[in-house]
Amino acid sequence: MDQPNRLVDQSLITKPSLPRYPIIFREPTFKQTRDNFRASDYALAIFGPMALSSYVYYQTYLDKRAVARWSIVIVPTCYFVAAKLSYRRLTGDKENEKECKKYGVEFVKNTTPFNI
Repeated sequence: MDQPNRLVDQSLITKPSLPRYPIIFREPTFKQTRDNFRASDYALAIFGPMALSSYVYYQTYLDKRAVARWSIVIVPTCYFVAAKLSYRRLTGDKENEKECKKYGVEFVKNTTPFNI
């Protein structure tokens, strides 16, 4: 009886999960992700909290306690966003030509109708 409902529940056409850029590591570890930070990742992790904390400081009319509370959220968030960018480069979701050269992986951009 379940066979006729299968067409309703799931599609017969599936999107291929081929990333646009070469895969360096399928599941990079935290150490591999951290070791492959670019200068832009460090800039995001350092200057992002500075800019956002300054914004909170002036928007709360120079209230230092509000800045301290928001910084507890802002600093780790900016660091993990930078780590996510590095992770996505290692898994082939973002442009990773520098990482390919570092690890000796041939850089070939995979272009299909699904990832243009």
